[in-house]
Amino acid sequence: LAAPCAGTVTNCASNKCQGSANTVCEECVSDAFYLNSTGSCHACDAGANAVAGCATCSSGGVCTSCTTNGDVVTANGDACYSAPANCDVSASAGVCATCAATYTKKTDGTACFAPIANCDTVSATDGTCTTCAATYT
Repeated sequence: LAAPCAGTVTNCASNKCQGSANTVCEECVSDAFYLNSTGSCHACDAGANAVAGCATCSSGGVCTSCTTNGDVVTANGDACYSAPANCDVSASAGVCATCAATYTKKTDGTACFAPIANCDTVSATDGTCTTCAATYT
């Protein structure tokens, strides 16, 4: 049965400790902390298994959001990074898997090229127009 925590327990939710000395936490105070296997709460962005720049994490310490607005979490929750502008879905750190609608993904995934007026096809190599719209040269 959960009880108030002993004074040595930190970042544990109110009245969520157990064990003979009430030193084993059942639930952390917020999702900015994760509960490890020994019943201690650790910050998502600090400690041995921490993810730098992680704001929130799952109970197992897997990062679910980043502290910097616009940063993206990798699919497996082990890193936060800045995604290329106009990138919708990132496959891995700094590489875009899918660009926003109308943008063209650079071949190596490190950028998304903006559409060009009167251009039907934008080069995935350098972002230049490779095919003009009808009646344009």
